[in-house]
Amino acid sequence: MKQLIALILTITVIVGCGNGNKKVPFDYRTLPTKWIGVIRTDVDNEFAVCNKADTLTIKGDILTIFSPPNDIRWEVKILNAYQTHDTLVFNVRYPDDEKLIFNLKFLWLDKKRGIAEWFQDNEMLNISTFVANEKLLDFPKARCFHDEEGEGTNFLNIERKSKNPDDFVRSDETLFEKIFGDLNSDGKEDCVIITKQTKEDAWVTNEYSSDKLDRNRRGILIAFNEGEFYNLFLKIPDCFSSENEDGGVYFAPELYVEIFKGNLRFHYGHGRYGWWRYIFRNQNDNFELIGYDESNNRGPVVESSISINFLTKKQQTKINTNLDAENESEEVVKETWQDIKIDKLVKLTDIADFDEFRLSNFYTEK
Repeated sequence: MKQLIALILTITVIVGCGNGNKKVPFDYRTLPTKWIGVIRTDVDNEFAVCNKADTLTIKGDILTIFSPPNDIRWEVKILNAYQTHDTLVFNVRYPDDEKLIFNLKFLWLDKKRGIAEWFQDNEMLNISTFVANEKLLDFPKARCFHDEEGEGTNFLNIERKSKNPDDFVRSDETLFEKIFGDLNSDGKEDCVIITKQTKEDAWVTNEYSSDKLDRNRRGILIAFNEGEFYNLFLKIPDCFSSENEDGGVYFAPELYVEIFKGNLRFHYGHGRYGWWRYIFRNQNDNFELIGYDESNNRGPVVESSISINFLTKKQQTKINTNLDAENESEEVVKETWQDIKIDKLVKLTDIADFDEFRLSNFYTEK
């Protein structure tokens, strides 16, 4: 029974060039001490982390494996380890049985990404593949589930689908904001998530106080509701600046994301100075920029505004000609229309950084 339990693990091999079949002593304490199970996806033979996967730890000379969902846990004591060619071999035994000694073998599948396999002796049964914990940020979150008959574990490719759109938020991100609305006119509530990075070096000290400010950039992901699952449509990890940016003598513009009449709108509010917004529509297998609005204010008074429709290729401009106006009722507005020339619509995925995006680079006035 113990031998059956022991045939579990698989993780990949350290390349030992020139060693042949000689047994070269190996210090296993140089390996990562914590590992989590990964599973091969059905896309490009890639791996993804499963959030209910086996874990493996090496603490001192004790190797422990914990296996959900049945909470199976077992330990072996490492007696020694050596390398033969490209394989690490561990001589192990159960802590309470000095007579039963067997081998666990270790094989690197991808050393750079920390992926490895463990297996018992020469058996290739019950293979388990793991990734070193410090390499987890290289992988998106994933989830595993048992099929209806409870036979085996199926993998849900989290790169594409999940029952919970939160699963698309990577382990090196946090969920900053979540918005629901129909973006593809199918009557279902789709999901837009604003993500935020968690880089430690993005924290800065406020020059006017000793407070720490989180300047991590924000990103966006859009997932369509397909009924049973959400399908990840697109993801841009860092196209928006932090909400804690320095605005100089005035606060920095504030970003508001909303779904309005089936369109995705990014609204930047700048207090007394006005606002601007970008309007995107789901079409042509992307989200394309179909409109832009801008209002330049002096307190409660609108000095000028622009509204561009990139589908009709028209621009509306309004200018307040009463420079002495003190409120909206005193504004004297002159309105003009003109045609614009645009070669192609801007796609959301074309904009790597909204701070650097210049709308005038993509259209000209006729």
